[in-house]
Amino acid sequence: MLALAPPVISLADPLLESEGGVDPLSLARTYERIADRFLPSVTVRMSRIRFLTAMCLGALVCRERRDEVASDDLTPPWLVYEWYVIEAFARVLEIPRGERIPGLVKVTACLGNQRPVSAAAYLKTPKVFGFSGIFRRLATGAHLLDDDLAPDDGAYELLAAWARDEGLDGLVDEKGPGGDLVKRLRDAVDKGMAHGHTVQRPGPFWEQLAAKLHPGHIGARERRVIHDRLRSTDELTREHVDALAAHGTFVNRFAEADYLRGRIGKSSSALAAHLRALDDYEGICRPVLDAFNLLRFLSTKCDCGPVDAAAFAADPRVADMVPVLREACAAAERNETLLDWASDVRLLVDRFGRLRDARELFAAVGQHHEDAQKAKPPDGKRPWFEHARGDRLMIRPAYTFRPGDEPEPTYVHDYRTRTLSVFLTDLSQIR
Repeated sequence: MLALAPPVISLADPLLESEGGVDPLSLARTYERIADRFLPSVTVRMSRIRFLTAMCLGALVCRERRDEVASDDLTPPWLVYEWYVIEAFARVLEIPRGERIPGLVKVTACLGNQRPVSAAAYLKTPKVFGFSGIFRRLATGAHLLDDDLAPDDGAYELLAAWARDEGLDGLVDEKGPGGDLVKRLRDAVDKGMAHGHTVQRPGPFWEQLAAKLHPGHIGARERRVIHDRLRSTDELTREHVDALAAHGTFVNRFAEADYLRGRIGKSSSALAAHLRALDDYEGICRPVLDAFNLLRFLSTKCDCGPVDAAAFAADPRVADMVPVLREACAAAERNETLLDWASDVRLLVDRFGRLRDARELFAAVGQHHEDAQKAKPPDGKRPWFEHARGDRLMIRPAYTFRPGDEPEPTYVHDYRTRTLSVFLTDLSQIR
């Protein structure tokens, strides 16, 4: 009789909302355009920069098989290699709570259930949420890997530095202790490809892999190469990296606005233009989002009941929103660079720049949200509010809101300064 294995059910991945539960005011698209001009090779999903070294090692290990797929007819060799790296971390390392190691939760669950790591049990979209997907933009921008994830010139430079730091002589030539590691990894990937999942390995395999690629333990030679490669991605990145290193301390989300505003008068004309554009854009985003969340809160606190313009206008938090918005929209309208980069800003200026009072803000925010949801592909999304008699709005239970104890950051969006701060901390450039 054929024995059937129990089904493997993947744990939940990051949000993939069918109702359009992300970006309810459609502010993120313009933010991404500005941020991509500002730091084109860096994203907010990136965490520990040593994943670049792990990717380069994987490219070396998999370079002869990169056009193949595993026996599951799905998984490429670089992903099998990624499974082993994360499994080594899960088996060996004490990962602090809150540490952002892509795929670690899924792999830890596999180990807890005594199952191998496979496509069904790993991240649903590893090309987006796995470390190879997250860092691909930076790896290619820094000329470490090419578009096919094969080693570029920078990969060999980085691996040579890493091998010297880690006592892995002969890595690139596949001789000596470095060559032995490559061969052990290649054998593991070969068997993983054949089975469609990770296979049992001896304890020293996991211990060595975890120790040599520990996200926080970067050697001096390796640090220099990564730092140089990060700076080489483009001129604006170089300027931003050097300025943050000179600043000397970590810049988190709450400090980002003040830090970037302070850089405007100290930067090149090109970087200053980017900083003014993002500052003028965020000047609109913050009061618009605050008004939207206030509307959600007012309905939430009356058990998802209806809220009208009068109740909204009576809240003391609304008093400054209209004049602040008018001023912010006027600044954005004067910023030709911002309007040239992001035509969507004109819609915000037209909708919020000439409001006369809080009642008009109530109507404008509600309409903007409905328009934003309606425009989402493929066929629009349902608004978070239901309409009640008399132009009143009531929040749907899934989208209730209560303010937290901490104030919100000045900028609604994350312009990747925190990510760079993590990088430069790992590279011993800042505290």
